[in-house]
Amino acid sequence: MIRNVTTNDHYNKNVTFVTKASFKTTQDKARTTTATFSVTEKIFNIPVTTEGATLVYPTLGKLPVATTASTDVFNINAAIRVDSTNGVKGNDTSGDITALPQVKSFGKKAVKRVTLHATKAAFIGQLVNQK
Repeated sequence: MIRNVTTNDHYNKNVTFVTKASFKTTQDKARTTTATFSVTEKIFNIPVTTEGATLVYPTLGKLPVATTASTDVFNINAAIRVDSTNGVKGNDTSGDITALPQVKSFGKKAVKRVTLHATKAAFIGQLVNQK
């Protein structure tokens, strides 16, 4: 049995990254499985941005059956504008997330990539810096 996982990674005393991963299978004929992965950046314990990926796919029955996926970005930081793109291929979803500074003090443009790969019993999710 796979369990939901939440980890807190402290970047420094003011910034924390909260990673959440969950895996749920329904009892329908296809045993539809939903894998979810997200990373939230908190500054002074206030959520600022969340990047995530969700993958929904069947594990029983005639395959291939359509897999659906999405990547999401939630941004409440007015200092940056966040743009995202996503795609799905089989049991993989990925997206590029670009943070564009709206004020000079924010710094340079940042590009991150969120990916999620899922199978019948496990999944791997990650958020990495591209530039």
